[in-house]
Amino acid sequence: MSCTSCQSKSLTHDHISGNVICTSCGTVQSFDNFDSQTYGHDGPIGTYIHVGSVGTGSILNYNEKKIYESKKLIDEYAYKLNLTCQRFVDVKNMIDEVTQGEFGLGKWFPILIGACSYIVMRMENKSLPMGEIASVLNCDVYELGRMVTRVVEFLNLKLPEFDIVIMFEKVFSNSKLAKLVELERDKLEQMRQQGVILLNCAVKWFLTTGRRPMPFVAAVLVFVAELNGVGLRIEDVAKEVHCVGGTCRRRYSELLEALVKVAQVLPWGKDVNVKNIMKNAPFVMRYMEMKSMENKKEDEKRVKFGGVNFDGMVRECLEKDFDYGIDENEVETDARYFDMDDRRGFNRGGVGNGDKIELSHVCLKMIYTNEVDGRRLSRVSEEKDVGLDVMPPSFVNGCMVNERRRAKINFAKVRINNVMHPSRPDAGDGENFGSLECLFAEKRKRRKLGEIDWEDFIIETLLLHQVKQEDIETGHYNTLVALHVFNCENM
Repeated sequence: MSCTSCQSKSLTHDHISGNVICTSCGTVQSFDNFDSQTYGHDGPIGTYIHVGSVGTGSILNYNEKKIYESKKLIDEYAYKLNLTCQRFVDVKNMIDEVTQGEFGLGKWFPILIGACSYIVMRMENKSLPMGEIASVLNCDVYELGRMVTRVVEFLNLKLPEFDIVIMFEKVFSNSKLAKLVELERDKLEQMRQQGVILLNCAVKWFLTTGRRPMPFVAAVLVFVAELNGVGLRIEDVAKEVHCVGGTCRRRYSELLEALVKVAQVLPWGKDVNVKNIMKNAPFVMRYMEMKSMENKKEDEKRVKFGGVNFDGMVRECLEKDFDYGIDENEVETDARYFDMDDRRGFNRGGVGNGDKIELSHVCLKMIYTNEVDGRRLSRVSEEKDVGLDVMPPSFVNGCMVNERRRAKINFAKVRINNVMHPSRPDAGDGENFGSLECLFAEKRKRRKLGEIDWEDFIIETLLLHQVKQEDIETGHYNTLVALHVFNCENM
């Protein structure tokens, strides 16, 4: 039996009214509560109709019960997610707006509760990971993410930028791992500050760009714990933050590789590698601190010689809102690592007496719009030099893949030329031949240089079908083969 309105199979029997109700759309199924006539000695004696089953009374009863049960469900999950009273009200109001006051009792409704909870917390710059919500709801995180997207688009909302530092501090302070709970307060504070520094540097190094934040939070937590002599298993931390252990290990390796690059400037930097970076990590951290302090002193000299530190002035006015939730007493300690650059190009040397400078409301509005509004510019991404300035790993990997593919194309041209013109010497484009050995250096153990694989065969086939080299370099082999090789017009 399916619903007469939406054709859904999710039908349930209402014990109060006796009707069969669709839990997806709330439609009461027609004529379901009709009882056949009963017969006596003298023939039929009438028809019995359940009380409250006629007219609109049954629908009203169902709607009232549905709303009541829905609000109870919201209360239950709000308690499990540790939402405050105000946030609970915000979640309920958001669900009311999304469902237009209808609420719901289907399997989708708890996911909607989780999505609205995530959005409310995100709008207030508070941390509530999707993995944690999904574990409470016992649902798939991808399904929860799709619901978040639908709600955001329906309400036309603009979520603020995700703050990975706030997430780290919440995980660090709420961790129930025994090895962290037993530590002294001073050591915990030192580990927290080290974690904040590393996360800000990771954002500057693009290690968190386009990635899920929680695996990197777990990686940093394991690193600072090991740095302070506390042995944490990355699997235990990954389980606590509801992440995959393999992903956390990859982020941990990427963090170590970045610190190895920073350590190359040390006198013994050439001997530092991923295996011994932990022994050199205190020196690397100190070097990063000195680099950031060095830039800060340069800015102070400019201010001393008649300039005005506009960046410092703006940051001081907005520090409470944009210091990642750090206490006021600790702002000076952590802020010394991360100072904003002179991004706006103010002519500091040309300003006379800084005490006589007056900023109009128009100027202040322009500064606020450019620096703060929508969090378009983050203090993390514009921070001072900390010893390493790299390109995004995805961009670097893409360039390496294109270079490798270009070299394979050139070798394919040589092989084709040798077959078609055996008497001629190699006439292929050899501009990238020298770099091929470096590109294949990591794969020598698996196959020898010069051997061909499936990619080489595909490239040769595309070249023989006169496909442009620029198109082959994109790597969309399936599309190119379908368009140029298996196209009926070319056969």
